Parts: sequence; C-alpha cells; structure tokens
Amino acid sequence: MSARIIKANGQVVDRSTFRHLTADELQDEVHKATRDDFTKLLHEKLGSAATFADLTLSGDGGRSFLLPTPEHIPSDGVPFDILEEELMPTPESGDEYVNAEVMLPRGNAMQRGRVVKRKRDDDGNIVGTANANPILDTRV
Repeated sequence: MSARIIKANGQVVDRSTFRHLTADELQDEVHKATRDDFTKLLHEKLGSAATFADLTLSGDGGRSFLLPTPEHIPSDGVPFDILEEELMPTPESGDEYVNAEVMLPRGNAMQRGRVVKRKRDDDGNIVGTANANPILDTRV
C-alpha cells in the first residue's frame, strides 16, 4: 500500500513507507511550529484551499456544477448507463493468482507478499498462459 504525500514545495510523491504522528508529536511545540511552517509554505506555493464557491460555474450557488449538463445526458434520457457487454474484462479478472498472498524467501527468512498484477511484455500483452496443469501454467 502506498500514499500520496505532498511536500512543502507543492510536489506530490508516492511513498510506501510512512507513519502517522504519535500523540506526543502532535502535542510537542516544536512539531506544531514545523507543521505551521509547512502549512504556510503550502499556502504560499499553492494558494488557499478551494471552497464550494470556487466550483460554481454560475451564480446559482454551485448547483450547475453538480448536475450534468444536457450535452452529457444521452438521447434515451438515462445518464451514465453502461451496458454490460460494453465492459471489457481485464486479463487479471478471474485470475486466481492476482491478490493471492504468497510466502517468498528473503535472505534467511520467509516474507509474505501479495500478487498485485500480471506481467506484461513491451507491447502491453500478458505474459504466459493459464493451464489446469500447474506444471504447464506459465503465467507470471
């Protein structure tokens, strides 16, 4: 699992190692001052936070922004209607290896891991084929 972390210069980075502040750090005056400085730097770099009024396209209190406009509603009058046959399944759907938890050797110990996706070649095609015989199953 990873998180998107915003830095004081306004850049967003993805990090898989992070932690919450402890109760002591939340109460510590040095940490409070550091967080206040961080917030000030972000306001200088990015500006103030967006408000509901910023999202308003007209003077109607934001309702026009929240409702679909006529050009976004199909002719049958049912917005966002997707037929099931139009949805293309990904090669990973129905794959019993994706999301499987596995134990892998790491150094002198075993470590738990999770299969998150299938391997793809340079053209984006899935590598390997499924087979009922595990010896002939070449999925990676």
